[in-house]
Amino acid sequence: MYRFHPQWKLVFERLAGGAIGELRTVRSVFTFTVRDPQNIRRRPDVGGGSLYDVGAYCVNVSRWVLGRAPEAVSGRMQLSPQGVDEEFQGILDFGDG
Repeated sequence: MYRFHPQWKLVFERLAGGAIGELRTVRSVFTFTVRDPQNIRRRPDVGGGSLYDVGAYCVNVSRWVLGRAPEAVSGRMQLSPQGVDEEFQGILDFGDG
């Protein structure tokens, strides 16, 4: 849904026009708290976990604004008692320093 927000047109216009200089780093954070162990986001049998639920937005917007896939990725997570990633931190290396 975020890809269709009008603010992104402005972001891409400014990137293309060099208004903010060379894009070298993208930092993104998406967070929320779910304590109910029966919540779909905490259930491994249906693909729960922070990366699948909201981390995908961070990964997607990074790939979108840079226009390519990363060359290397690394990550670390903290598992919940239910066995899904309760916290996830990732680094996407797109090359070019």
